[in-house]
Amino acid sequence: MIDAHSHLGTDAFHHIEGELDTYIANCRRLGITDANIMPVACPEYRSGTKTVRSLEWSYEKDDYIKSRITEEDGVRTTVLDPENPYREYNGIVKGIVESASGMRLRFVPLIHPTLDTQEHTYSLLSENPVAVKLHGVAAGIGPDDIDDAYWRPFAQAGIPIIVHTDHWRGRQEDNPLSVLYGKNDALGWARTFMRNGVRAFITHGARLCERTIELINGSDLFLLGIAPDLLIGSETQRLAARGDYLTQLMASADTAKLAFDLDYPWNIPTRMSYDFDWGSIGRIGNRLPEGALERVTETNARRFFRL
Repeated sequence: MIDAHSHLGTDAFHHIEGELDTYIANCRRLGITDANIMPVACPEYRSGTKTVRSLEWSYEKDDYIKSRITEEDGVRTTVLDPENPYREYNGIVKGIVESASGMRLRFVPLIHPTLDTQEHTYSLLSENPVAVKLHGVAAGIGPDDIDDAYWRPFAQAGIPIIVHTDHWRGRQEDNPLSVLYGKNDALGWARTFMRNGVRAFITHGARLCERTIELINGSDLFLLGIAPDLLIGSETQRLAARGDYLTQLMASADTAKLAFDLDYPWNIPTRMSYDFDWGSIGRIGNRLPEGALERVTETNARRFFRL
C-alpha cells in the first residue's frame, strides 16, 4: 500500500509532532510500504542556536502579511516576505527521508508560489521530485493570488502539486482565517490547474465539493486524496456537503480517481485529540465496491505519481 500524502516535523499551529519512528512503525504494522513525505504546513524548528518559524501570516489593512520569525537568546527577529521561506526546512526533511530505513519514502518539497524565486523553483524541479506540496492557508494565499505564468514549469515537467483544499460554509469577512479557508476552496484550485494543464493531487476529498469531484472524475490531471477522514468529518463547517464524510465521498468519486493517504500527523479524530487514528484503511474498505480497495490504496497512486 502507498500513503500518498503525509508530513514530518513540528507545525507551529498543530499540537502533535510528526515523528519518523512513530510513522514508520505504524505504517509497517498496517502494511504500508511506500509513502510521499513532505514538511508540515508551518514548520517550526531549531537551526543552530535559533528557533525558526519558516513562515506565518498576520492580517493587516485587508492584506495577509507574511513573515519569517527567528528567536535567539530571547530576541525575536522578523523578516517580511522572505525569499524561499521553506528552503532550509525542505533540506532538513529531505535528509531525514533519504536516510530512513524500513520503508520506501519519497521526499516532496514544500513550495510558496509568491515568495519562492524562479531560480529556486527551477532548482527544485531539476531534482525531479515525485511531487511538490502547496498549503495555501499556511502560506497566506489562494489560487487567485498566483499568476498563471508561475505554473508553466510544473506543466512542462509534468510534476504534480499536492494541494491543500478547504472550505468555509457561511464565509465571515471579519475572520481572516475563515476567508483563507474560502480562498482555498477546491474548485478554485481545480480550475486553476485545469486552465494551466497542471497535474494535481487534490487533498481532503475536495471538501465534498460536488463540482470539483465531477471535474476530477473527468480529467486525467487529477487524483483525489481522502485523509484525514475522522478529523474532516468532525469539522462540518469546512465541508461543502452535509452527511457522513466518507460515505458521501465514496458515493461521488470514481474509484479510479481516489487514493489512500494518512495525512500524518493530522490523522486524529478531532482537533483536540492527542491520540492518532490508524483505522482509516478499514473504514475506506467498508465503503468501497468489491475489488476496489487495491486500486485506492496502491494502483491509482502508483500510476499517478509514476512510481
